[in-house]
Amino acid sequence: MKSQHNKIQFKHNVKTRIQSGTGSLAKSCLLMLTFVVTNLAQACINADVVALDQVFYYNRLGAMNPAGMIYALKRDVVAITGTQPSPGNAMLRPGKRPRPLVLRVNEGDCLTVNFTNWLSPSLTGSLLNPVVPSTPDPNATATRNDDGPATRTASFHVIGMQASDIIADASNVGYIASSGLASPGESKTYTFYAQKEGTYFAYSAAAMTGGEGNGGSVPHGLFGAVNVENKGSEWYRSQVTEQDLALAATNSTELDGKYYPVIDYAAVYPQVETRKPQEELTLVATESAYTATMSKLTSNKGFTELDRNKKLIVGDFVGTIIAVNADGSATITTDESAPVNPAAPYTWRIEGTAPH
Repeated sequence: MKSQHNKIQFKHNVKTRIQSGTGSLAKSCLLMLTFVVTNLAQACINADVVALDQVFYYNRLGAMNPAGMIYALKRDVVAITGTQPSPGNAMLRPGKRPRPLVLRVNEGDCLTVNFTNWLSPSLTGSLLNPVVPSTPDPNATATRNDDGPATRTASFHVIGMQASDIIADASNVGYIASSGLASPGESKTYTFYAQKEGTYFAYSAAAMTGGEGNGGSVPHGLFGAVNVENKGSEWYRSQVTEQDLALAATNSTELDGKYYPVIDYAAVYPQVETRKPQEELTLVATESAYTATMSKLTSNKGFTELDRNKKLIVGDFVGTIIAVNADGSATITTDESAPVNPAAPYTWRIEGTAPH
């Protein structure tokens, strides 16, 4: 059978080239698929992702996995000892909980994953000493791990998304020089095209078997997902605190005696430490200062000692909190005239000087 070269046009400038091997039908054929991702994508999202060893708990009863392995954003990972994370010397930063990593991209865009393998090169000394979940720093002492897979290479393979090349397939396929697996300390770059909306499973294609349960790295936590959103979608953080929403509020509306914040969804964090209580604010002039009182609609705290020496800002009015009184009010000094009372929730703030 003669060698044939077929070009199949399936969308815009993207071409799939299929090249058959020569010889009889009994001989194997080589299929070479090349996707010109950059010609399709409207935009490209970049994510710096690492794989690391991380003990995690399944519940509050103490069921846990000492051989845990997870994906995380590089910015959320710190060193166990020293200042620079490295293979076997990496942990989630305080305040972060281990969970499957989810990346987002819009339909029609591309996703570039800059992947680094920070798994320990061996099973010895790579994981952390299991302690009770309430311990402030559970990531302190290295211990031996015999339950994880012996394969320490890793990758970020996404099922169903178009890979830009054989490296981006993130698997150990073909000639060894073209392997998409990363050894401990090594980095790989994978680029995918988000052709269709949906959720796509991501995992490491390095250790498909082995370890406890013979399931490779997946049952130990090294998996995640890529959510391809509708074309032109906007995304917002799904987990925010009350104070995060308060900082994003520009005003409030009153209904049935309750105040509801008007949120600016494009807001960014202020440059300095700032607090916006959910209270009305009343300013009463005294001989040389003002007394500021919160309505205590949602709490019984009012001002606290942490507010001392910070700025009280209501529109153009700026004063300094020089004292916090026993009843939760505060004494304010300023040369300015007080604004119209009372100030509605989310329209005033307490501002410090430390970086946010």
